[in-house]
Amino acid sequence: MADDAIVASSLYENKVGVGTEEISQEDLNTPILKIIQTNTQNIENKQEGFFYRSDTREQVESVDVNLVYVSTLEVENYNKTGKEKVKVYFGFYGGTNEPFKMYIRGWGLASHRNFQTEVAGVKTKLGVPMLALTVHLTTEKQSGTIADTGKPYTVYKPIFTVLKDDQGLIIEKTPERVNFLLEAVARFRAISFTSQTDDKQNAVEAVEEPPPF
Repeated sequence: MADDAIVASSLYENKVGVGTEEISQEDLNTPILKIIQTNTQNIENKQEGFFYRSDTREQVESVDVNLVYVSTLEVENYNKTGKEKVKVYFGFYGGTNEPFKMYIRGWGLASHRNFQTEVAGVKTKLGVPMLALTVHLTTEKQSGTIADTGKPYTVYKPIFTVLKDDQGLIIEKTPERVNFLLEAVARFRAISFTSQTDDKQNAVEAVEEPPPF
């Protein structure tokens, strides 16, 4: 059977993507985890600042996750006046095989940068990738005034907290779970646009203010 697969793959060498060139992340069934904002619509009894799971329709105040992959995506901005780059995190809810993707934009990008700075330090010091960490996601309320219009705004930005215990950082060490997460990297990479910066963030080996929402 394995030999048949090798023969078949050789027939289609360099043509794996034929027929699916136009398929993007939006065509694939990865549920979304998002922060409920003041202007979020189509959620019953919404609780602002909570996380919303599109697969279960649950609203949770915080959630533990393994963040497996991060990519960059260019999307239309909220004012529909142009494009902006957002970060897309792919991961699994802690201790489960339930996947999600989460978009980070606007003020949330500062939290993304802080988190990736911490991850870079962990890679250097401990030699483990981002996916080995258990991350506690919460939100923080931020209010202010939009400079161009003078209108007040309130947004909730994500806070990434890498969990620790008495021995230090909680590192995933169960072989089956580690293998599952490592294999998921390839699957998420296949459905993501990835920049050189993303490649550095997602490296498995040890590595020696925007506008509001």
